[in-house]
Amino acid sequence: MAFCLLPATLAQSEQCRDTTTHLRLQRQMLEACKGDDAAVTDAAVAEYQSHASDEGDMEAYYNGWFNKILYELNRMHIYEAYQMVQDMRHDMEHDHKATEERYLVPNMLGQIFNACGYYHGAMELFKEAIQQVRGTHYEASVLNTIYLGMAHTCLSEDTKQSLHWITEYAMEVEKHADNGRYYRNMANAYAFRSILDFKDERYDDCRRNCQEAQAMENRNQSGSQGTFFSYMRIYRSVLEGNIDSALTAARYLAIHKDRYLVMRDIYHYCHQPLMASKVMHQLTHLRDSITGIMITENISKSEAEVRLANEHREATERLNVMLTIAIVFTLLFILVLIINILNRRQYQKRLLEKNQQLRKATSKARESDRMKTGFIRHVSHELRTPLNIINGFTQVLTNKDMPLSDEERHQVAVTMEENTQHIISLVNKMIIMADEDATDIRSNLHKVNCIKACQQAIVAMPPVDATKVKVELHTPVPDNLCITTNAECLKHMLGCLLENATKFTEKGRIALTVEQKPTDGGDVRFIVEDTGCGISQEAQPFIFDRFTKGDEFSKGLGLGLAYCYETAQKLGGGLEHDTGYSHGTRFIITLPLSCS
Repeated sequence: MAFCLLPATLAQSEQCRDTTTHLRLQRQMLEACKGDDAAVTDAAVAEYQSHASDEGDMEAYYNGWFNKILYELNRMHIYEAYQMVQDMRHDMEHDHKATEERYLVPNMLGQIFNACGYYHGAMELFKEAIQQVRGTHYEASVLNTIYLGMAHTCLSEDTKQSLHWITEYAMEVEKHADNGRYYRNMANAYAFRSILDFKDERYDDCRRNCQEAQAMENRNQSGSQGTFFSYMRIYRSVLEGNIDSALTAARYLAIHKDRYLVMRDIYHYCHQPLMASKVMHQLTHLRDSITGIMITENISKSEAEVRLANEHREATERLNVMLTIAIVFTLLFILVLIINILNRRQYQKRLLEKNQQLRKATSKARESDRMKTGFIRHVSHELRTPLNIINGFTQVLTNKDMPLSDEERHQVAVTMEENTQHIISLVNKMIIMADEDATDIRSNLHKVNCIKACQQAIVAMPPVDATKVKVELHTPVPDNLCITTNAECLKHMLGCLLENATKFTEKGRIALTVEQKPTDGGDVRFIVEDTGCGISQEAQPFIFDRFTKGDEFSKGLGLGLAYCYETAQKLGGGLEHDTGYSHGTRFIITLPLSCS
């Protein structure tokens, strides 16, 4: 998060003689920074800086740099913001010879590291900025905002440290109680403390700090509002039960990164960890072309290289005349050293690549062995039980000393047939999966009538006790609705889902529904739901893995859902488990009208 650090953002410097032009260009720059047109913003900042430079107003001039960097940073353009800081550094050292404004470089780099999530690097840079700003005429107006930036940097990492720095901020504000922005800044401090209380689940303290912040804001006559006051209102809305309005307000925060962080806090409060994880995942993708940690590490290396290059250049300039020969030998030594380092790095890079390839190959081999072992173990277990049953009953039938009644012989025959069919079913499933792994199922596409496919699946499903379980078919689609897909694969997928439903439903109903989505190109959904025992939350993340069963004691290899999931994706669709269905289990196969 970035903060407005220069007083010139609110009023022109005393050095500026042309007040009317200054105010006009300043308003033009600030309005451009609120928009999303980078070209307009660059033009407005350039015009403002040109006027400030002509007037000799360095405070306003570097305020232009600040707003340009802030514009890119608030939109998570990390690389662009970093390059602008380097340009500003060069401008300070070579063009305008700035002295008191040099604190801006570590301060803005700290803001960039904070935006990237590099907590330790940001804190070190903020401390460097504090050292540079002390003793300058900016100390009274800038020091408290650096403390505020440090408090915000610690907010998601260490709330105790965050509380320490917001206390430092409040103490610094108290030193300047005669400042026209005193009540604004104190309202900001109480607002920030309310956010800390919310994160630490001290909700009563949060409400009290919200009241204190509002009381201070009511006395604020500065014409502007503290950075965190709008955030506080969002958290207060959450505590008042206005979750939807709070989420809406969070989505429209000016700083893109904070939109996701605030929404994460709201979802944590509402006990929705999946949504909290989702918004953080979105924030990760919002960052620049490389991840935040990687870019900040590269920035750290670049900073070290820049310092070394500057030190070397300055030393070279001082000793250029007297030590020409020594410099030549030094440069030759450095060249040899660089070549040696580059060669070592190339060797290390190649070695690392080879090691990675070896690790991947080893991992694949181990995974292959694990899958083979798992396959043999599952198949052996599933085949052994019915074979033992068949073998046992065969001995009973062939034992002449064990007379059996006709009813007993019939029951034995039925049991042997059921177990034989179970073995055949297992073998057929393995053959089907092996065939589909070895062939392209998209090469055998036909038009399939959706309703007929469902009717055939209902007919082919295992029998159920009609007095306890009701089988339903719902077809709210046109009779001629057809999709172009692999008919056999669709039959097997529906059969697997219906077989699972009959296996785990002792009473209630089993329903198969086909429907067409009005959006997404009219995709067709096949929904199988039951009122059985359902799937435990612990097992849900793994139900689509091969050889995984929700109930380890149930019959089957644990291949059915994995087969359906993989096959649906190959056909251009998907399979999902509806976790919001609480009466049993509901699976949804989604297929396009044509997977060609």
